[in-house]
Amino acid sequence: MSEKSRGRLFRKYAIVIVAIVSGALVLGGAIDIYFSYQQNIAALASIQQEKAAAAGMEIEAFIQSIERQIGWVIPPPGLVGTVSIEQRSVDYTRLIRQVSEITEVRYLDASGKECLRVSRLARNLLGCGANVSATPEFTIPRAGRIYHSPVYFRNESEPYMTLAISEGANAGVTVVEVNLKFVLEPISRTRIGEQGYAYIVDPNGNLVAHPDISLVLQKKDLSILPQVRAARTNPQTNLLERDNNTAQGSDLQGRAVLSTYRFIESLRWFVFVEQPLDEAFTPIYVSIARTILLLLAVIALAILASLALAHNLVTPINILRDSAARIGAGALDQRIDIHTGDELESLANEFNHMSARLSESYATLEHKVIERTQQLARSIERLQGLAQVSQTISSTLDLNQVLSNIVAHAVQLSGADGGAIYEFDDAMQELYLRATFQMSEELIAAIRSRKIDLTDPTLARAAATRAPVQISDVASESDFAFHEVYQRAGLRALLVVPLFHEDKLIGALAVRRKTTGEFQSETVDLLQTFAAQSALAIQNARLFQEIEKQKSELASWNQTLEERVQSQVAELERVGRLRLFLGPQVAELIASSKQEDLLASHRREIAAVFADMRNSTAFADSVEPEEVIEIMREYHAALSEKIVEHEGTVEHIAGDGAMVIFNDPVECDNPAERAVRMAIEMRAAIAALQTKWKKRGFDLGFGIGVSLGYATMGAFGSENFFHYGGIGSVLNVAARLSDEARDGQILVTQRVFAAIEDRCEAEPLGNLNLKGISQPVMGYNVLRVRDNLLVQA
Repeated sequence: MSEKSRGRLFRKYAIVIVAIVSGALVLGGAIDIYFSYQQNIAALASIQQEKAAAAGMEIEAFIQSIERQIGWVIPPPGLVGTVSIEQRSVDYTRLIRQVSEITEVRYLDASGKECLRVSRLARNLLGCGANVSATPEFTIPRAGRIYHSPVYFRNESEPYMTLAISEGANAGVTVVEVNLKFVLEPISRTRIGEQGYAYIVDPNGNLVAHPDISLVLQKKDLSILPQVRAARTNPQTNLLERDNNTAQGSDLQGRAVLSTYRFIESLRWFVFVEQPLDEAFTPIYVSIARTILLLLAVIALAILASLALAHNLVTPINILRDSAARIGAGALDQRIDIHTGDELESLANEFNHMSARLSESYATLEHKVIERTQQLARSIERLQGLAQVSQTISSTLDLNQVLSNIVAHAVQLSGADGGAIYEFDDAMQELYLRATFQMSEELIAAIRSRKIDLTDPTLARAAATRAPVQISDVASESDFAFHEVYQRAGLRALLVVPLFHEDKLIGALAVRRKTTGEFQSETVDLLQTFAAQSALAIQNARLFQEIEKQKSELASWNQTLEERVQSQVAELERVGRLRLFLGPQVAELIASSKQEDLLASHRREIAAVFADMRNSTAFADSVEPEEVIEIMREYHAALSEKIVEHEGTVEHIAGDGAMVIFNDPVECDNPAERAVRMAIEMRAAIAALQTKWKKRGFDLGFGIGVSLGYATMGAFGSENFFHYGGIGSVLNVAARLSDEARDGQILVTQRVFAAIEDRCEAEPLGNLNLKGISQPVMGYNVLRVRDNLLVQA
């Protein structure tokens, strides 16, 4: 090679190495700088988003707290229209005293007239005032939404907002004036770095809160700022895509800022958190500059190292090239002398070995061709034997046939004088003879007469090492278990290969020879292949036996499953029969406890409730049947819901009347209290329906009677139809009390009132002469219960 070619090779390697190393360093540094920049930007944005979210959540919590406190003075739906102005004045005064943020409360009646005003900053007003029915503070709450007014300033000093909440459909509106100076606190506390700050703008872009209160009092319009304009354009998108609500913008002084906002949907406010870019990006720029300087230093070192490496690489390559050219020209005695201590030196040594082997090959080539041909013939024979064994394994599940085929080929192809395959019994921890080839009956009988287990040195060593074990001369192994037997049979050498499947010993393959000496490595490898096939055959046979066993078990399980299904179907039919006359909870309880004798005739103290509709006969005569059916469907649905909820037992439902009993057939604690509670909830449910019915022109009343006493209970009827009911005056008294009750009244007996006296309020009605009852009955009208379940008669 000419000096010019050597120079080009050096320059090529030097340039390529320098380019690769420098390029990788530059690319890695650029990628590191880019991702570091993005991570720092993301970290800054994440911090600002958390600050904005925290401030927004605190403001939302403040407004929601005010709304909940307003709810204290709004009467429940059942009492709307019954609260007097004086009572509202007391409630409003208490609200202002308890909630310092509320400065004024007003009440607008259903027509939109201001009837009451309670204020801590102005004179109170009691009586009808101005009509504000056309204002948003009246129309928006009446539409079912809470009204939040725009922010305004009272006496140009503090920000205020008006909240209005409706008391229901066709009802009045409570209007509250809220001082928003509390909103300034989370804004003032929110700081990012030394110059970062937070502020709030309303939907029109007007400043609501700012650390500099003078800007708020100036009513600054921030809609000209790009970040405010972008947020107002589509605030909801940024709520769903959090990565998009951080951007660069500018402040009132024209400085570039990194801006993040949180949109408060209920108020339509935007909470912005901003930090000047020069402060936010300073750490990033310092880190980038430091990385670039370090990268330049590393590139300089890489260039120097690349030049040295190229020089050290090119010199031995040139030596190899020259020497290879001489060897190729026929100089097989040429030796390459390179001492680099790396792959190039190894390559030179390989060239030297190759030259030596080429020299030897000319003399021994014919002998090697013959030897290789014989090896190929033996390999083909072994492959054919393996193929025949594989075909036998795949064509039959007869384990004896498969193993006999394997051991025969193993003996023939290994040049042995006999062999056998043993299978390992896990239960007995022993090996027993499974298949043999070219073994005498005497030898087979001798082997079977002795126990072969893991205490046998040869087998134990093969199982422990998971590798073949050889005995090159049986005569020299006096501790071999079959020493005498093998000598009588003329056997001198033994090779044992263990059979494993998934780290579990399942057998062994053994071949014997009449000549001493170790078996060749090729023979050992061949027998290991046969051993693997033997293990596969044994495992397949065991799997087949396991499958047959599982088939038998599966058939047994199917029979058991069918019996269980039939039992469950019978149980479902039993529950269905109970549902013919019991409520769902009672039927399920009786079915689960298997106590059908609960339905037998018996005497027990019960609480009876009879609910009845008023004016139903006149109503049915005056309207179309379809309307009657619709009203009765709603009526029965409301009653049945409360019956199921309180786990009552329906004695009967006929037309617009329903009789419900408690404490039978399943006993319960304090049946009188449970009956009265159900009656109160029934009255509330029907009252809601009456409001709807009156709008349609239907004047229907509702009354309930409750009594407590003993009755004879049980199942009455025939084989095809059952009815669960009772006989006794307690049922008649409940029905007659219901007849006596006016619309909305719950009449109870003195015994019922005595059972619930400490938990309810009732007014005495004196002795009542009930139809069909011989003696007067002391009656009480239940007004309410004392555990805050307030239901007024």
